[in-house]
Amino acid sequence: LKFFVGILIQLATGAAPYHAVGPPGPDPLWPAGPEFTHPMLRRVPVRRGCLALAPPMQAKAVPLARPGERVDGAFDELKVTRRKIDWKGLMMLTKGKLTAWVVISAMPGYLITAPMIDPLTFSALAVGTFMTSGGSQVINQIIEKERDAKMNRTRGRPLPMGHISEGDAKMLAGGLTTVGMGVLAAGVNPMTAAVAGSTIALYAGVYTPMKVLTPYNTHVGAVAGSLPVLMGFTAAGCCLGSLQPWPLFAMQTLWQFPHFYALAWIHREDYIRGGFQMFPLADEQGYDTAKLIAPWMAGISAFPFVAVGCGATSYGFLATAAVPTGFWLYTFSQFVAEPSRRTARRFYLGSVSYLIAALALYVCHHQTPTGAEEPHWRRETRELCAKLLYHTSFGYADSPPGEILGGCHGLQSEETARD
Repeated sequence: LKFFVGILIQLATGAAPYHAVGPPGPDPLWPAGPEFTHPMLRRVPVRRGCLALAPPMQAKAVPLARPGERVDGAFDELKVTRRKIDWKGLMMLTKGKLTAWVVISAMPGYLITAPMIDPLTFSALAVGTFMTSGGSQVINQIIEKERDAKMNRTRGRPLPMGHISEGDAKMLAGGLTTVGMGVLAAGVNPMTAAVAGSTIALYAGVYTPMKVLTPYNTHVGAVAGSLPVLMGFTAAGCCLGSLQPWPLFAMQTLWQFPHFYALAWIHREDYIRGGFQMFPLADEQGYDTAKLIAPWMAGISAFPFVAVGCGATSYGFLATAAVPTGFWLYTFSQFVAEPSRRTARRFYLGSVSYLIAALALYVCHHQTPTGAEEPHWRRETRELCAKLLYHTSFGYADSPPGEILGGCHGLQSEETARD
């Protein structure tokens, strides 16, 4: 992925990975005079950001050569340097951590729907989702460049710091989104690429401008942040007209509100300086934010019952999901009792742990709809667990691996012989 993004940056900046620094030698196309300068001959790495042009290099004049004549010293100052890419700055520009979460949210739908896990399709889904999400984050930072410069938590990003030009950022965003959608269309299917395109349009074209217009921007952002969940289902060939994708989509949409309201309250002074509109910004004490979050937490608490009721998961999901839900509710109760940055940050981190656990448990307890083919990996895992449980129940917990993984017929023969 690093190599691929590096190629994109080289194409976007119009330069090869190696650059000659110094006078080019005898060439009638290059001017000769008291001094020779050209600002595009040299590129150097910067401390943070992606690429930057070095100041024009001063070099002594090189006389033009006549045909057949050799000029001594023409290449004495020729140097070859390799341009380096600042991956830290690139990850900041694409919001690498947030983009990784987007990729994770797209995986459960594929795992619980695809009959067989195709490594190529799975990889294309991950890479394409990462690139399209990263491209949309770059567009977001281009639009909010001036506002990011006013906020303490964002002023160190490459664009406000001037470590990358807006033109280069636009070319990077265009390259990531175009190539990412191409990877999804060719490596997965066109429907998944269409969902990715809708996500980019809703996030960068609607949600980002709304952030300075109305506090209801969170509602639009919640939908945009949950659309990648559907990409996993479409990648496995699931029809969006069926019920199967929507319980998980609803859960992640509900999750967005407490998560981002807590974040907005923690950094409310920063958001006010940036000119953003969000409901928690006018709440100095935190009690109003707690009341705002409470209905969404009630919806999160009811999600396991809804999932079981509509047949999406087994009854075991009620028991296992109670653990992460209970922990998140506990952190919320602390915030309600004593609103502070400490309790709000604990609640915010609790939302992250809840999402990881909820997605994993949903995959484990998901029930295949009637008439659909159960994923191969789930069937094998269930059979293996049943065999292990059978051996443990009859005192064969210490059996060799070969016997544990043996067929049911062999297990029945051993039990009959023992009796």
